[in-house]
Amino acid sequence: MDARELKRRAEKAREFDHKEEAEGFGFVVRIPGSVEMRAYLREASVAGVVNFDRLYRSLVPACVVSWQGPTAGHLVKDLPAEEAKQPLPCEAALIEELLGERPQMMDRLAGELAVRYTEREAAKAAAAKNS
Repeated sequence: MDARELKRRAEKAREFDHKEEAEGFGFVVRIPGSVEMRAYLREASVAGVVNFDRLYRSLVPACVVSWQGPTAGHLVKDLPAEEAKQPLPCEAALIEELLGERPQMMDRLAGELAVRYTEREAAKAAAAKNS
């Protein structure tokens, strides 16, 4: 197994599915590594206090790996029907735009990401303590 494959597997192990049933969206989200999360927290801090809106706006789009469901019509309301049905590419700028108009969805994604990150860090600490 080469380095690229090992990296892919390590990243895949940090991924989870997040469903937004009301809109029919599904997201694959990757939990950031410890150092990456520390960097996001520092960037979102002002005078040592984390600004969570700032954190969510940078962290969540960066952690969304893929999605199912969003179409061009979810982003631009006045498109012709055929264009509106086109799947929306999963790109950082479009993730920000889509979630920027759906603050509750952003909050749910960020909340689940925070819980899963915390659980992962706790499991790593417990494993280190038990070794």
